[in-house]
Parts: sequence; structure tokens; C-alpha cells
Amino acid sequence: MYHCGRGSISDSIVDGNRVSDHPNGGGYGAGIFVDDCSLSLRANTIVSNSTGSAAGALLPGGGVYIASTRTVTLTNNIIAHNHASDGGGVAVGHYSVCCARALLVNNTIADNEGRNGIWPAYHAEVTLQNNVIAGHGQGIALNPGPITTITADTNLLWNTTDPITGTHAILRNPHLSADHRLSSAVIDRGLTIPWLIDDCLGHHRPQGPAYDLGACELWPFRLPLLLKKSS
Repeated sequence: MYHCGRGSISDSIVDGNRVSDHPNGGGYGAGIFVDDCSLSLRANTIVSNSTGSAAGALLPGGGVYIASTRTVTLTNNIIAHNHASDGGGVAVGHYSVCCARALLVNNTIADNEGRNGIWPAYHAEVTLQNNVIAGHGQGIALNPGPITTITADTNLLWNTTDPITGTHAILRNPHLSADHRLSSAVIDRGLTIPWLIDDCLGHHRPQGPAYDLGACELWPFRLPLLLKKSS
């Protein structure tokens, strides 16, 4: 999306895109590419997108690439099984000006392919709260590049390496379900986000005494089934 002013994408499935399959190379942001937009991405399922083909070169941003100097907000999204060189899930950066800005709250970013799940680089300002970031070689990439600021608070990280954890990180296996919606490890562990009052299915947050981490709140009647399945 280019020069969109203000906008939103919600309750959508972005699945199986490739940018591009041309043999000379790929492109940025196979699932969603955002530049010069104040955009809200809410409750989307962004899966199985790739920034290249077997013949083409991979580039950053398998699921989402953010190059907008106006804040792009991601809430309640499931971003999984995407493929890129860096930022298999999400890449944030602007190559010439300060700064690409992204706010990620209560997303599940899991099992994306590439060097890392989230790649902030080249003039990026990224804030992460209440996210589940799991199943990558590196969770949040350590790219100190020009004017790159990463603020992370109360995220669950479970990756091969986690060089950036921020404050109050929860370092444990989330035991996500096959659809990345359910996990007994995330219950009541999150920060209260007053402006975020629902989850990936439109259910009220919180379902218990505190916010759950990730895209979806666990309903009390679904929890016993989950715990039985994972035992």
C-alpha cells in the first residue's frame, strides 16, 4: 500500500503470495507492503507468503514489510509460515529517511522461515508489547544500523536465539496449537492495553484477570481441552 493516508486491513486472510517469481529476483513484503500510510492491521491471518522463488533471490519481509514514516499498528494478527531472507514475519525499515515506524501489540508471530522473525533495520522505530514470537532461528534481529530503536515489553520469546528480549520478557515454549490460536503458556501474562478491547476473533479482552499474550484470548471453556491435548 502506497500513499494511502489513513486506512485499515482487518479480518482478512493473506495467503500464498510471492513477490516475485521472476528468475532475476524477488521483492519486499510478500504478504503486505506498507509505505507512506498510517495503517492499522488488525486480526488478519498472514501465512505462507514468500519474497522470492526457488530461482529468485529472497529479500526481507515475508509476511509484512513496513517502510512508512507514519505509524503502522499491528494488533491481533497471526503471522506464520512466511519466508524471507530477514524478517520472515515482519520487517521494518526505511533506506533513506527516519524513520519507519511500527507498533506491534498482541500478535502471534511464529514459525516463519529466514534468519529471524522480526527484522528492524535501516531507520526503524519499533515498539512491541504482548506478542508471542516463537519458532525462528532468531526472534528479534539485532541490527543496530542507523537510527534503529527497539522498545520491547512483556513479550513471550521462544526461538533458537533471542538477542533482544526487552523488559519483562517471558522465555518459555508457548506450545501453540496447530492454528497458532491457543496456548496455555500465555494466560494472564500480558500488559493491560486500554485501547485494545478485543482479540483475533472479536472476543472481549481480557477473559480473565489480565490480558493474554498473542493474537487470541483463551476462553475458559476451551482451556481444559487445550490442556488435555498438550498433556
